[in-house]
Amino acid sequence: MVDSKREKGKDFYKILEVERNASEEEIKKAYKKLAMKWHPDKHPQESKEEATRKFKDISEAYQTLSDPSKKKMYDLFEGDMPDYDFDEDDFNFEIPKGPRPPMKGFRTSHSQQHHTTFDQQNQSFFQQHTFNPAMFNMNNKNHPFGATNPFTHPFFMNAFNMNGNPMPQAAPVPSPKPLEKCEQIAFEIEFQIRDLYYGAKRKITYKVFELCSQCDVRMCDACNGSGRTIITNQVSPTMIQRMERECAKCNATGKYRNGQCGQCSNSGSVKVEKSVVVEIDPGSNYDDIQVFEEYGHHKLGFLKGDMTVKIVKPKVNKYPEYQKMGNHLIYTKEIDIADALCGSKIYITHLDESDFYYYEDEVVHDKSYRIIKNRGFPIKGSKTNGDFIVLYQLKYPKKILKDGAAKMLKTILPYEKDTEYDDSEVEKITSIGTLLHGNPMAGGNVHI
Repeated sequence: MVDSKREKGKDFYKILEVERNASEEEIKKAYKKLAMKWHPDKHPQESKEEATRKFKDISEAYQTLSDPSKKKMYDLFEGDMPDYDFDEDDFNFEIPKGPRPPMKGFRTSHSQQHHTTFDQQNQSFFQQHTFNPAMFNMNNKNHPFGATNPFTHPFFMNAFNMNGNPMPQAAPVPSPKPLEKCEQIAFEIEFQIRDLYYGAKRKITYKVFELCSQCDVRMCDACNGSGRTIITNQVSPTMIQRMERECAKCNATGKYRNGQCGQCSNSGSVKVEKSVVVEIDPGSNYDDIQVFEEYGHHKLGFLKGDMTVKIVKPKVNKYPEYQKMGNHLIYTKEIDIADALCGSKIYITHLDESDFYYYEDEVVHDKSYRIIKNRGFPIKGSKTNGDFIVLYQLKYPKKILKDGAAKMLKTILPYEKDTEYDDSEVEKITSIGTLLHGNPMAGGNVHI
């Protein structure tokens, strides 16, 4: 809303020292600069009154020009705002064409009163009573309204020409509704870990909806293919309301089917079978998703949808000893207790089917590992590889050693006997559970 108490005739652009086509950012910068310069607190007493006045003008100018709706109204009236409050929407109307309703009591520039109608003799009122162009002359002091001629206001000058006839206004062309894509098709394809190492191709066959080739599809004549229509309502003798709506005939698609179609039963689309080759690069990861644009469904009133393919782990793993961790290849190597304690030659079969070995000359603990540099997965976009990690898993005997073998092992291995107890003074437990493996606190619960 415009402040009705604002002083008329001020040039806000001149006050802020900006051009009329200045951007919002330029207006903001100009305001900050001038506000700092003319802030009353920065001026001595003798110039404080002038600073206060200029600071008020600067603030008022910025308040109007920084608000898009106020600025639009200010520019429309060229700074000479009317003395009443209004909204921008108050000026969103057009003068109706054709015969006008009766208008009694219209007074011309003289005191004489004429009783006539707008459609008298099929002519508009303004064609019968042509205004004197002098009435629109800003410098004419002899017009009947005196020095405040309302017809010189930009509102009337924009709405009527010099003869008083309504200015023709072309009806706006509705903007076409942006079409949405059809729903997406999603597939999951299993790949072995070796496929991720070397890269692989898979051909998939699937069914999608395509536009029916037998349908007589035409551009909608109700909306001229825009998918939108204009509804007009005459809300007063001189005002017409326009509302934009989705076209009901074509369901906002801009097209419609003419007649009956036996191929698609008037659905507009039929199911067809398609094939596509999915190719993954060396070094790809599980859960990677490829997007095939416009390989999905296509239905009337929509753009072609997309298809996605997700790389997933196979239900039957042919290479259970291998894992992928980023660009690294992890190989689980079982090792006997004797080799773990005494050292041994470690043989490895790589995922690329090459064989190699190395000497392990340290005591191997369960879940300890060795790193072999640059023997892992190819790194996309480079000529290097990740690392090959050998993860040791100790292989224990299935039966416990007894008698002589146990005594001999204890004499060979470092052995610290447990605290001496008198069995007659300690409780003996005879009922114990099964020996389990893994983390007993997995999931936060003890597994027994």
